[in-house]
Amino acid sequence: MKFILLYIVVFFNILGCKSTSEKNGNLSDSVVSKEKPINKYFFDYDAIDYYKTDISISEILEMFNKEQSTELDEIKHGILVGHFPESLNDDTFFKVLGLLDYKKSKVDRSKFESINDIFREKLVESRIDTSCMPLYADILIFSKNQKVVGIAKLCFGCHHFVIIGTSAFTENFGQDGDFDRLDKILSK
Repeated sequence: MKFILLYIVVFFNILGCKSTSEKNGNLSDSVVSKEKPINKYFFDYDAIDYYKTDISISEILEMFNKEQSTELDEIKHGILVGHFPESLNDDTFFKVLGLLDYKKSKVDRSKFESINDIFREKLVESRIDTSCMPLYADILIFSKNQKVVGIAKLCFGCHHFVIIGTSAFTENFGQDGDFDRLDKILSK
């Protein structure tokens, strides 16, 4: 029953996402205070693993539209559309990630400077926020000395993100065309 409700919410969020961004971009007046530091990088890393899946919203709904869901189903749901994991030390996240048909690749070190330019604190004139339900089809895992130091779950469709492992101010991540630039960097 709860997945039928989820289906309805997803359906209306998808419609709301398209109409919101197409009509007026849903501009908000949220601007970073001048007191906030700027240009601090989110992560200190020496490797980035890039996970990508081609799963669609309809496949997610089919996957989770069951009478009873298991704990594994809930974790999969949390990875694809929720805020799971909440910490870098959650081994369950890495185990279940492999079960979700994410394809793993290494990001070439030559792209790190461009990625750093996106994953840093910054000031913006105005923020563009969307109201759709995210599908985190792209995940970046930042590592230093083979230890995970950060995770960024990204929805390129509606510009939502979950970033963990940093004390930096991440609220303005993705603004000023960052999602488009990052998409180009990762797809080369």
